Order: sequence, then structure tokens, then C-alpha cells
Amino acid sequence: MISYMTRMDFFTFYGTVLVFLTLIEVVITMTLAKQHNIKAAQTIDLWARVLFPTTFARLTWAAFFVCGGGLARR
Repeated sequence: MISYMTRMDFFTFYGTVLVFLTLIEVVITMTLAKQHNIKAAQTIDLWARVLFPTTFARLTWAAFFVCGGGLARR
């Protein structure tokens, strides 16, 4: 058994976190849109369109190019 996070564990865990954050963003923007606060919903959506892909790209870079082997060094 491996007692540290591998690159794939890191990528899978934080990728899953990012998916759930995206789900929360969608729920918030839909709630705002239903409350006729379209401007706030569009602003959040615009930021999310930039933030989430950028975060995913940085996550991929960190998981496969920065973390060498395992996150915990012995």
C-alpha cells in the first residue's frame, strides 16, 4: 500500500473538487437568474468561464510537471 498521494491521486482529487465547485457555481447563477438578478448571474458566469479552465490548466501542470512521483517526500 502506498502511504502518500501519487500524481494521479492529486489530479483526481482536485479535479473532483473543481467539478463540485462548478456545480455550486451553476446553482448560484441559476438562483440569481430566477430572482431576476441577471447582471450578477452574468458577472459570476463570466468570471467562472475564465477561472475554471485556468484553474484546471494549473492543476494539470502541478499534478504532472511539478509533483515528482509523490507529494510526500521521504
